Parts: sequence; structure tokens; C-alpha cells
Amino acid sequence: MSEFVAGFTMRLSGKISDEDLRIVSDELEIYVDKWTIEHKSTALMLPKDAIPNEYKEYIVSAKLRGLSDATLRCYNQTMIAFFLTLRTPVRDITTLMIKRYLLSYSQCQHGTAKGTVSAHTLDNMRGHINSFFEWCVDNEIVMRNPCRTIERFRYQKKPVDVISKVELERLKAACESKRDLAMICVLYIT
Repeated sequence: MSEFVAGFTMRLSGKISDEDLRIVSDELEIYVDKWTIEHKSTALMLPKDAIPNEYKEYIVSAKLRGLSDATLRCYNQTMIAFFLTLRTPVRDITTLMIKRYLLSYSQCQHGTAKGTVSAHTLDNMRGHINSFFEWCVDNEIVMRNPCRTIERFRYQKKPVDVISKVELERLKAACESKRDLAMICVLYIT
């Protein structure tokens, strides 16, 4: 029950005073003790054997290494689709299978994207797959990384837009105080 109470009070945080939040939390903790509350999941269920145990271990080790939740979500997005498509034991995955998967993925429309997938996205996917198999080699799950020989996808990095010196001078001239001018200078330098 305390998980429910904690989640509920977290939603109220910032909407009511801290003192009121504490009172609501305490009263709710007492009240819900008489109830059975279950978390309702609306997530899609994956087949039981769809995600290999090796990948589950890899994710645990990635968490222990301190990878961010956003990075782990990206890895999962790539790897779960990869495993669902191949439906092959990790030890039996070959370089050709990975190449065919990436080619197939590149030719399909995904989400709201128009056209095919960018080379940058494909290279990120290749990197995720490669990282997993490097971990598998390091942990003696497979003898060699089938993704190692797949070359990186070439893509053009987008140039960073930088304001011109004239635009910077206009910003400085528009400052009404030394504090504003200092903030503009710090932001420009960083």
C-alpha cells in the first residue's frame, strides 16, 4: 500500500503545501490499509521466451554500470524488436542475420516517420546490437561478436547553429542591466 500512497502523494507534490501533503499521506496510509489495491497494467505483454535471459542479464549489468534510464530505453527499443523479429537463440545469431535485420528495418516505415529510416538511426541500432554482443563475448556466452564486422553506417552530422557576431552584439545592446549582459555572455560562451 505504501507504494500507492507514495505515488499518490508524489502527484500532489507542489500542488499543496508540504504540511498538507504530510497530513494527506498519513491519513491515506491509514485509510488504504483496509483495502486491497492492485496496479493495473496496460503494457503490451511479450511472449515469455521472446527476450533471451542473456539480454536480461546484460540490462542488469548496464544498470550496475550506471547507464541512464533514457539509454536503457533506447537499448530496449532496439533489442526487443531485434529479438522478436529474429526469434533465434543468442548463440545462433549470425552476421548475415543481423545485416538482413538492419536492411529489413531500414526499408520499413516506422511510427510517424515518412520514408525510410536514417543512416544515423541504423548506426545507433548497430551500436546497440554490437554492444550487447561485445558483452556476450566478455562474459563467454558467445565465442565471437557477429556484429563486429558490420561497418558503421555513414551519415552527415548536422552542423550546430551558432549566432553571428552581429546577432550577439544586438543581444548585448538589448540588455537592460549588467546582470542581463553577464547572463548573455555566459550563455554564449557555454
